[in-house]
Amino acid sequence: MEPVGFAVGVIGLAGLFTNVIDCLNYIHIGKNFGGDFETNLIKLDNAMLKLSRWGEAVGLSGSLSDATYLPSWIKAEEAETAKRTLGQILNLFDKAAKQAEKFKKEHEGTHEEYNEEKDLDGSVKTFHKVMRDKCLGRQNQTKKSDKFRFAVYDRDHLKTLIEQITSLTDDLVNLFPERPAVAKKEKELCEDEVKALTISLKDLAEMIKENDKTLASALAEVLKPAVSLVGVLYLMLQLTSC
Repeated sequence: MEPVGFAVGVIGLAGLFTNVIDCLNYIHIGKNFGGDFETNLIKLDNAMLKLSRWGEAVGLSGSLSDATYLPSWIKAEEAETAKRTLGQILNLFDKAAKQAEKFKKEHEGTHEEYNEEKDLDGSVKTFHKVMRDKCLGRQNQTKKSDKFRFAVYDRDHLKTLIEQITSLTDDLVNLFPERPAVAKKEKELCEDEVKALTISLKDLAEMIKENDKTLASALAEVLKPAVSLVGVLYLMLQLTSC
């Protein structure tokens, strides 16, 4: 595998954010995780989702050329802190990739990785797709490359990696605690995520209603308050945007 070699100090904050989301999307999970595979994948998805939500809330998503101009309220020292923190996440990715390459060399021909398209159960696959689509939709539109793709095979390593990414994302979120506009935007994005996930559950209930009426009925009961809440939130957002 080629070394990552990101020039953290010379690229803009928006480009750095895009690189981080791209890199997290390249992380896959080894088959030795067994039944823990789906749980760890969703945790990784959630770490990406949280980071992408922060990036959009502070104006780093969309067109890379547009995102070159940061919001005027971001101070120079805050931008530098954000760059350093995103750079730390890239360094974690770099170390994880090197460890994965070392594992492959030491266990030649004995390692496999999960295929999210083939190995995920229906409902988990749906949630995985919803969260990944949200994340990738929030990054700047750049040409994707698969050359940095790798799989993590060590449980403790993946657990630590996810915890560190989440902790650094928390640092980014806490970088602008006094910015009501950021908090408001993050809340709106969360509500949009809830809506997307709720729709996925509704779709699941619809698909299985003929084959598993008991589960479909149970899902419908569970979804009642969520559907009502999403409807109210959507209406409120529509009214406030007028």
